[in-house]
Amino acid sequence: MKNRFFLALAALVVFAACTKEEPNIAVPQLSEETIQVNDLPADTGSTNQYTFYSLKSQQLVARGDSASAAWDIAFQGTTIRVNGGISGPGSVKAQMISGLFYELVSFPEGGYSEDAEQALAIPSGSGNGWYSYNQEAHTINAIPGRLILLDLGTAYGKIEIISYYKGAPENPTSASPSRYYTFKYQIVNK
Repeated sequence: MKNRFFLALAALVVFAACTKEEPNIAVPQLSEETIQVNDLPADTGSTNQYTFYSLKSQQLVARGDSASAAWDIAFQGTTIRVNGGISGPGSVKAQMISGLFYELVSFPEGGYSEDAEQALAIPSGSGNGWYSYNQEAHTINAIPGRLILLDLGTAYGKIEIISYYKGAPENPTSASPSRYYTFKYQIVNK
């Protein structure tokens, strides 16, 4: 009888130790600062050249620095590249998710990919990535609730494309000047 008591007590101690909650892992929280970029030109002359942008320094990067880690993201028409994999020497990775910009307050640790020969980290094509093509109006429209998440190596970032047209008109037409990105973003250190 004494052995059963000690056996039951030992089982209770082991059970309690196994069911103890794991400590919460700290997840970086976003700052309140949202940066908006208006009318960033993305190959407006259709010359097949990218516009390079640094999210951290909030500025354009010269094409001559495209082979460096000075830029994070590049735009050409509707195509967006990240500075990693086949697109550049940086370590930037990305993924697309559905969600609301201000409701996303922490970042997943996994699911990011670099640009590769088989596919870019930010998919292109109507409905595949950040935009849809309206065949009747011949316009490119940002899909509400599509976010680009970035792993920038030492920080995370999130981007929401607002418009593909100069001045970000609410209802662009085929005559609206295109290839001008308006987007908002936030970054946070890991």
